[in-house]
Amino acid sequence: MNDTPPEPAPRRWLYALLGSVLLVALGGFYWLDPTQHAIFPPCLFHKLTGWNCPGCGGQRALHQLLHGNVAAAFWLNPMLFLLTPLMAWWGWNLLHRKRSDAMDSPMHLRPAFGWGLLAAVILFTIARNIWQG
Repeated sequence: MNDTPPEPAPRRWLYALLGSVLLVALGGFYWLDPTQHAIFPPCLFHKLTGWNCPGCGGQRALHQLLHGNVAAAFWLNPMLFLLTPLMAWWGWNLLHRKRSDAMDSPMHLRPAFGWGLLAAVILFTIARNIWQG
């Protein structure tokens, strides 16, 4: 017997809304190739500087990943490809944590993690622009 009370209705509506938005977005990335449709916004950083930002290639990588082209997705944006599971885990935990244990949850990250992630993103950006440039 499960003693856990059912989730409140507003949270279930939030899950349904987020799930619907995610499915529509993934459908758009599956059926529309970002290289051929103007509906996908170009990178403003790349337009202004000519350099690739950390997210450049992310839309094309997602399109390739949804079509099963894992190697192509990785080479279009390795950082995004590697961070996707981490972000999915973080989002899942954020949605399922209780208010009482917010400070004890794995989502209460130490500042060193944030600084380390920022340093990794900056180093990745520099490396990809040197390597591709």
